[in-house]
Amino acid sequence: MKKYSWKYGTYGGADAQLVGEELEIIERKGELTNQNVLDYAKRHKDSELHKCFEWDDTIAGELFRKHQASHIISHIAYIVEDDPQSDTPYKQKVYVSLASDIDNKNVYKNFSKVLQDDDDYEKLLQKCRDQLSRVKKDYERLLNREDLKELFFNMYTNI
Repeated sequence: MKKYSWKYGTYGGADAQLVGEELEIIERKGELTNQNVLDYAKRHKDSELHKCFEWDDTIAGELFRKHQASHIISHIAYIVEDDPQSDTPYKQKVYVSLASDIDNKNVYKNFSKVLQDDDDYEKLLQKCRDQLSRVKKDYERLLNREDLKELFFNMYTNI
């Protein structure tokens, strides 16, 4: 039997072992998709998956709108047409999310201003290192394949 755990967070206090087993059930019955998981949780009100969701539409709507706001801020870009290092225009993200010095919550800061502030720049570099480490850890089992070894080697040496 597989042993399950939450990688991050707690998801409504649901037991990760039971959630993992319920996801296996959904997978065996067909495709494991967001919609199928949500449908299962709706139909099985006594399931661990049901505990993972916010069912109060007022709260869920507000949480979803906050998620949308985050998506908007993090995906707005401006077009760079006058970069001497590039022959073609490209999109540059305007804002990056960094931990606040005050309460350690994420705040969005203008990318070009972050590059000019030593403390924020160091936070950005650390965030990049952390993200790359997570990606490497997530795919580490696959690194015995030559094509992926080469991909990761090139990714890390070109930074």
